[in-house]
Amino acid sequence: MNVGSYFWGQFGANKTQAANMADMAVNDAKRVGLKEGSVIALDYEDGATRDKAANTEAIMVFMKAIEKSNYKVMLYSGAYYMKTNIDYEKIGKEFGAV
Repeated sequence: MNVGSYFWGQFGANKTQAANMADMAVNDAKRVGLKEGSVIALDYEDGATRDKAANTEAIMVFMKAIEKSNYKVMLYSGAYYMKTNIDYEKIGKEFGAV
């Protein structure tokens, strides 16, 4: 059975916090024995700013850090929240589908 991880992202548009939270997610994954190549899902549903581009950049910082640590990454959010606060097309072009 494939197992993944879920991380509640609370960094809004703050790229430094996004990077720190990505480190936390990876450290937690390693601590519990999640194999490299497994999925770490970012749940981004709270804390977004009115700056869609800044929110998107912070999300991408998180996602790139997860990929750099040899895990797959995916973004999870509600449809309305994603359409309102995130440039999901930019993220899709960069990360594709899991």
